[in-house]
Amino acid sequence: MSGRARPRAVLVGLLLLVASPVPLARAASESRSAPTQDGWWNRFQGRADREPEGNPVRPLAPAVPTSPTVPADAIATSAGAGQVDKIAAVGIDLTLADGAGLGGLTLRLKESPAGGANVGAEAARVTACPATVPWGPGPNAAWRERPSGDCGLGSAKGARAADGTWTFDLTAIARRWADPAAPLAPDGVVLAIDP
Repeated sequence: MSGRARPRAVLVGLLLLVASPVPLARAASESRSAPTQDGWWNRFQGRADREPEGNPVRPLAPAVPTSPTVPADAIATSAGAGQVDKIAAVGIDLTLADGAGLGGLTLRLKESPAGGANVGAEAARVTACPATVPWGPGPNAAWRERPSGDCGLGSAKGARAADGTWTFDLTAIARRWADPAAPLAPDGVVLAIDP
């Protein structure tokens, strides 16, 4: 037997509708945040990153069906063989009342209870980074249409509780969204698993 580690697949199906962003803006009661959209993108859906535009085989290739381990009301992020193969994104509407400051912003997501949806979740490392482009919602969407995220602008490592709840402290990112001097476009966050 060789001494090389075998690649393991890790899939985390996160139910967006079970838990949503929790605002901690305390400066004014009119301050709020809410999820606006969500989606997830599959590396095996649509054209590959380096696939030529006029690939004559592409029209013959059927769409990859949604994985049975990702329920309709969930988003997914996963990795296998050392590569990310699914990413997710959550749009967040952050509205602060005039003169209000941001005390904090936390995103909480709950793992899907569907069988097989959370393989290796207890060892997974999921990070939320600000999306750098506007994006549209969609389940199992084409990989080339995925939003990009820039962890250099801020990031929040997910903390997993024993009950499968993931918590992301988005305060630093939200402060960039709310900064009147140099605001970051509030395009939500991209969630990806560290392969």
